[in-house]
Amino acid sequence: MTEYLLNLFDAATQHDPYPSYQEMRDLGSVLWNPLMSAWMVWRYDDVMEILRDPGTFSSAAMRERARQQAALRGETYVDNFGAPVMLNSDPPDHERYRNVVARAFTPRAVAAQEPALRRLARDLLEPLEETGACEVVATLSSPLPILAIATMLGVQHRDVEAFRRWSDDFVTVGDFPTEEEQRRSREASSALRSYFEEEISRRSERSEDSDDLLSRLVEANEGGVLSDAELLASCVLLLVAGNETTTNLITNMTLQLDRHPEQRDRLEEDPSLIPGAVEETLRFDGPVHWTFRSANRDVEVSGQPVRAGDMILVLVAAANRDPARFADPDTFDITRGATHHFGFGHGIHFCLGATLARLEAKVAFEALLRAAPSYRVARDGAPLQYTRSNLRSPRSLTIERQ
Repeated sequence: MTEYLLNLFDAATQHDPYPSYQEMRDLGSVLWNPLMSAWMVWRYDDVMEILRDPGTFSSAAMRERARQQAALRGETYVDNFGAPVMLNSDPPDHERYRNVVARAFTPRAVAAQEPALRRLARDLLEPLEETGACEVVATLSSPLPILAIATMLGVQHRDVEAFRRWSDDFVTVGDFPTEEEQRRSREASSALRSYFEEEISRRSERSEDSDDLLSRLVEANEGGVLSDAELLASCVLLLVAGNETTTNLITNMTLQLDRHPEQRDRLEEDPSLIPGAVEETLRFDGPVHWTFRSANRDVEVSGQPVRAGDMILVLVAAANRDPARFADPDTFDITRGATHHFGFGHGIHFCLGATLARLEAKVAFEALLRAAPSYRVARDGAPLQYTRSNLRSPRSLTIERQ
């Protein structure tokens, strides 16, 4: 057994984890991390095997890991979703949760949002148009996903600001949240579930047809496949799962195109390359860096015995730079055409909102490159501060039009 002490919560690691991933490649394919009491897996093929085998590798491990972290802090674990969700569930419950949401959250429903998304991106970038500078997270990458899903859900205009505030408070917690962050997240969770409960009741009682996402969810669950608590939790998941990850995707892409200006110049010349740039960002510097699984039975991973109950840290960001799968993996190349990455996961937990995230990122950069061709990230000499270890992105990023 080869050990490697990777502190995912160390500030230097969060700022740039990729050198650590390279050190792991030099040591072995499966490494034991005593700091986290977990096996670490980084090879593309091993990650693929684990993610597509939920019978052997359980996703419920994420709930157990959250309980363990709360216990280390001397706290009682509180599930802010209020009920299990598909993200941290195994079959057969996973299929029960996902099928209801998938029936309502269709590709056709996402595609219908494109005109509204274009208007929204243009409106959000007005400060950049006026002043020649903006902070990207607050101006574009954070509000765009929240407002988009609010529109799809059918949130009333008068409720949008409260909805946005609750969403921000729900997700803005770090690896080791403060008491204040935890309190705000709990209160936001309660407010969101109360809001959805009222809206679901209103839609269930009225006779007129409505085609918003929340109405379609109610219709999809007419047979009572999900309990009331599970339906509310699924609504909250729809909001927050695509919120932080898409925010991070847009922010990371803004940064990488600044660091690779020749690639950005190609996008300005040919905007049809933007979807490829989105895919390359997901591979090269995607929002999601790792996830947990636990072994349901004794198994071997790349020849390493793993016992039933052992935790496995699945390093999807390291797998996305596995040289055995991607040529020149540390090179950012928007024409690579690498769509078989783990930016949206794999297997039964493949991100249900992948189509929406791709569309939002494409629309965001079409608007950004029109508003600020040849933009540059403002540099004040201070290192970038990152959000957290598994959902990683700069906390703020100011850009200037050149």
